[in-house]
Parts: sequence; structure tokens; C-alpha cells
Amino acid sequence: MQVETNRASEKELIKENPLDLFAKYFKEVCEANPNNLDMATSFVLCTINEKAVPSARVVLLKDFGVEGFVFYTNYNSNKAQQLELNPQACLNFYWSKFKRQIIVTGITKKVSRETSCAYFASRSRESQIGAYASQQSRELSSHLELEQRYKELENKFEVLGRDIPCPENWGGYILSPKSIEFWSGQAHRLHYRTIYTLASNGLWDKKFLNP
Repeated sequence: MQVETNRASEKELIKENPLDLFAKYFKEVCEANPNNLDMATSFVLCTINEKAVPSARVVLLKDFGVEGFVFYTNYNSNKAQQLELNPQACLNFYWSKFKRQIIVTGITKKVSRETSCAYFASRSRESQIGAYASQQSRELSSHLELEQRYKELENKFEVLGRDIPCPENWGGYILSPKSIEFWSGQAHRLHYRTIYTLASNGLWDKKFLNP
């Protein structure tokens, strides 16, 4: 009976806009883990390099809404360089406790400089210094090199005695979704899968998939 109840619930929710449905599930995970929001915001970001080789890494979601999903990074990092070459990307959220997986594909673009600066200003001072210290994706002689660079910058900004500005090579991306797939784990591997695809008229087309 539990499987049937879950399916009935899914069928009711599936009528909603997929972004509304994502927001509902995201809220559930946040409320269940108020002291560990990384559990809700963590997702795997997949990009493709110039040789069409995919790569993936865990990133934190910082905002989302009708326009898309926002994350931040060093613009000199591997993922940012790959997004410059090919702005198509995929986000994969997996919340094992809830037996849910959400896969989002779409096109990325940089958020405005004002948006990046505003978010950077909200970060802890330690994280701000870390953004300057890390030459993301570049080779290190040792971790000590990074620690020494951080300490030098920490002393520099302390002497300056002012707010730390957002680095020119640091900022956000927003992924505008073209498809959103919802997976819900069920008994006997009869999992529930539904995919929404954005049509040319701006409306979402809905299809059910075999698990």
C-alpha cells in the first residue's frame, strides 16, 4: 500500500510546474536538515571540455527561481573554462534519505557583476580571502604553498583595513533549464520517473519514463 500511496502523491504533484515541484522537494530536504543545508544544496555539475570529454564535480546551489539555478566559481577554473567553450551543462541532485534524484539540463551564462559582488559580500571573510588565495585548477607544489598564500593575503587585507572586493575572475553562473527529470525510488524497483521538457512556446511538455 505504501508504494501506491507514494505513486498517488507523485501523480498529484506532477501536475505542477517543474520549478515549483523542485522548490517543494528542496524545501522538504532543507527543513529535514536545518543544521546541514549542504545536504540539500549539493549537486553534481557536469560539463564538457574541448575534446568532448565530460567531467563532473560537486558544487553548491546558491539560488534558484524561474530564471534558473545559480552557483559561483573561479572563472579561471576548469569548469568555467569548459562552460565558456560549451555553455550546455547538467545538474544532478540526489537526496538519498528521500529517495529522490533530480536531473536538470540547460544553458549557462554568467550572472551580472552586481549579483556576483553582492553574493561575495555576504560570504565570510575567510571564504573571501580563500577566493583570492586559490588559483583554482592550477597545479600546486604542495598544500603548504596555498596556506602561505592565504596567510599573506590575510595580512595584506588586514593592513588595508577595508572590505574585501569581489575578484574580477570570480562570480556566478545561472543555468536556464531546458529539461528537468524527477526520479522517486519505489519498492520492487518500480521507480517513478517523469521528465519535463521546455517547448518552443515556453510551456513544459511532460512525459513519463520507464525506470
